[in-house]
Amino acid sequence: MQLRDDILDEVTKLYFERLRVKIELDELPIEAAKKRLQKELRLEELTASIDALTGGYFSKEVRKDSA
Repeated sequence: MQLRDDILDEVTKLYFERLRVKIELDELPIEAAKKRLQKELRLEELTASIDALTGGYFSKEVRKDSA
């Protein structure tokens, strides 16, 4: 039971960090190419971490929402 709670806590933390990074990325001007690249990379890293903990469920849901 404790492991499940720990995983849920980690997924929640990663999700909200990902959301903050996405907002920051959306607010960056196109001219800030280096900063945009860093944010995009971090966004992908967070997505991969969430997917690792959810068996890929997160990305599947994100793709459904954007379709």
